[in-house]
Amino acid sequence: MEKLKTLLLTVLVIASLLLSLGIWSITPQYESIDGPQFSSNIATTDPSFERTLNNVLSPRAVLLHSDQGKHKALFPGQSGYSAGMELLADASLFDIKIDTKFTDEEWKRTIGEKKSVQYDFDAVIPINMLNEMGTLHFTSRVEPLMNVRTIYLYANGESEFRVVFVEDAETVYSANVVLSKDRFQALYEEQKDAPAYALYGDSLKRHYFLPVARLKLHAYTIDVNQGIEMGRLVDSFFLDRSLTRRVVERDGSEIVTDGNRLVRVDSKGKMIEYRNLNVEKMRRNQLDEDMSIAKALDFANAHGGFLGQVTIHQMRTIRPNDLDVDGRQFDFRPTVAGLQVIGNLSSAAILVIDNDVAAFRRSPYMVGGKPVQGAEQEILSGEEVMSLVENNALLRPDRISDIYLAYLMESQSGQSSKLRPVWVIEQASDYREGVFDAVTGVQLQSEEVMLRGLE
Repeated sequence: MEKLKTLLLTVLVIASLLLSLGIWSITPQYESIDGPQFSSNIATTDPSFERTLNNVLSPRAVLLHSDQGKHKALFPGQSGYSAGMELLADASLFDIKIDTKFTDEEWKRTIGEKKSVQYDFDAVIPINMLNEMGTLHFTSRVEPLMNVRTIYLYANGESEFRVVFVEDAETVYSANVVLSKDRFQALYEEQKDAPAYALYGDSLKRHYFLPVARLKLHAYTIDVNQGIEMGRLVDSFFLDRSLTRRVVERDGSEIVTDGNRLVRVDSKGKMIEYRNLNVEKMRRNQLDEDMSIAKALDFANAHGGFLGQVTIHQMRTIRPNDLDVDGRQFDFRPTVAGLQVIGNLSSAAILVIDNDVAAFRRSPYMVGGKPVQGAEQEILSGEEVMSLVENNALLRPDRISDIYLAYLMESQSGQSSKLRPVWVIEQASDYREGVFDAVTGVQLQSEEVMLRGLE
């Protein structure tokens, strides 16, 4: 019996030693447990889809005004546009100050009786930002709160130049300029055969330029690809997706929220909308620098990004009834042949309030690539466009804030969409927009072609 006990104990000790050796020498097979997923770990774009401020902040048009009251318009992609931008970048600016003399009367003289170059941006931009980008070159300090939407560069006497920065009719700055007179004159000489444009409107705040004669414009076809995986895009809005809950609406649309942010995906999966429910309900410190454009671009880069050439368009200033702050809505739009591409599937719209992103809307589709040029078409002249406005019950000539050419993205067909040239008429005072076929003049009324805000 004692021998049996000794043998059994020996077997147990040896088994214990073998099992211990196995535990130390053999790596167990197991499945990892998912931890919290953070936005920095969820890649919604690759670096090629990101854009910088230099990519998206450039004038929509460069206008040349002669001392005989004649006007020319140059657009991105044209050699004259590049020459106009180089002229501005090479100018040395100094002694910037508030200008109280640039009233409607002085503005009329500047564009009608002097040679002047006008740079029209599609958004209100901090002057300091343009200085840092190299679009402007200041030799003296620039205050961070100075903004601009339109720049006028003109000869002030025989050898002196002046530049005027206009944010709106009430906020105007000016500066002295050191510039080569020969280069200034050369720009006019090179563009003497450019199409003529006519001035409509008689005030600094409300005016626009339209072609005198009919122009020829190409139609295009553009690539439309499902470039963003919708699930990963939704997850990128939340720091910790384990804290979110999902709700399905009656129409099949899905809402994901963590209590502070809300993301809604429509039932067809063609549009995603984001809301920040915790936007501060107090006016920001007026001494804070306006970083809304940079915030909007960073947010768009982190949530989908872009394909092809992109420009920024400021729809209007939003003043929600339940907030004491002003909001700025930006649309990031693809461009083709220097013109913006409009439509729900093509643009990424962002509402910034108090330097915080309050709302965002985009499609999972990536629009851009290399557009295919189509047939050349003759578009309506300025007089014909104004005739459309006068005969439209919803638009009033004295309330129009902007008129511009664009390409409308039509219904998707496979992996491409046709772009239709259109005239866009914005009436910001009452949030109305009119979109007219640029060839036939037919007003386009469908939901897909109307410009919708985020307010």
